[in-house]
Amino acid sequence: MFTNEHLASMVRGKLKTLDALGRIEGVGPGRVDRYGARFLALLEQALAPA
Repeated sequence: MFTNEHLASMVRGKLKTLDALGRIEGVGPGRVDRYGARFLALLEQALAPA
């Protein structure tokens, strides 16, 4: 799936789009298509104010 470096980039960048996810070095279109929507949804929940 994603490396720790990829995950850290997602959190630091507070990604909200599949396009932004695809711009992370090492994250290709296959990963974006297969996992992107699920990870963005989880990231949105994790970064939402409590």
